Parts: sequence; structure tokens; C-alpha cells
Amino acid sequence: MTSWKFYGRRDELEAIKLLLTRGRWFFCAISGRRRIGKISLIALACRAKNN
Repeated sequence: MTSWKFYGRRDELEAIKLLLTRGRWFFCAISGRRRIGKISLIALACRAKNN
């Protein structure tokens, strides 16, 4: 079975990573239409922070 990888949203991913690495943030809102990968984007940023 073909594995679909996360693609696109590079700028948004980098912005979230920056927020997470700064260590000082209060609120971050992720919004958008349903089924476009909001949770996947957050999960990828968290995995990148833990590495």
C-alpha cells in the first residue's frame, strides 16, 4: 500500500516550530476547513520538536 506523506504548508509548519522552540508563547489558533490536515500539521510540529 502506498504511504501518503505530509506535503505543503511548509511556512505554517515553520511558524509553529518557531513558536514551540521559543519557549514563550501564550496562544496559537489553527483554523481552516475540515479535513485539510490541521491535526497532522500540529502532530508533525510536535514530532519535530521532540527530535
